[in-house]
Amino acid sequence: MKRNDINELRTKTVDELSRMALDLRNDAQKARTEVLSGKLKNTNMIKNKKKDLARVLTFLHMKKNEAGKVVEQKVEEKVKEVEKVEKKVKAKEAKV
Repeated sequence: MKRNDINELRTKTVDELSRMALDLRNDAQKARTEVLSGKLKNTNMIKNKKKDLARVLTFLHMKKNEAGKVVEQKVEEKVKEVEKVEKKVKAKEAKV
């Protein structure tokens, strides 16, 4: 995988990265079986596929974590808003 390919990984969506990971897993498995059967002489291909898979999975996990953090922040904001409203309601009840 070249530098340009790695930069393209940053722009891909979670679904695209998941598909790429699945394809790379299948390619690595095919390469393993071809090496064992003697059809493929270039055993370096397996190592390269595994490294590419690791890169894709790294970006996939980064994307998922970013999405999770955004959701967590929104939930925390809503919880704070609800707590403020509850305090106001309690203050009004105490006056009555």
